[in-house]
Amino acid sequence: MTGGRSSVYRFHLDSPITFTKSLRATIEHGHANHRSDNYYSVAYWYQTEPHATFPPLPGLEQRIPRIYPVGGPGNAGK
Repeated sequence: MTGGRSSVYRFHLDSPITFTKSLRATIEHGHANHRSDNYYSVAYWYQTEPHATFPPLPGLEQRIPRIYPVGGPGNAGK
């Protein structure tokens, strides 16, 4: 649907993804897909206590997502 929005959830309660140091997740856009849709994701972890002090968060301007047009159908000439 053009201009539509959708949300999809994947909970890993029965099949957790375990890691000890770092985790990288990617979203496949499609190998022959030239659309310029925006995809976002979020991940949560459960921190055990005690833990080291977390570094300060980046400033607000650095945390706001930036949307860049990438061309493709519907974005010609942008």
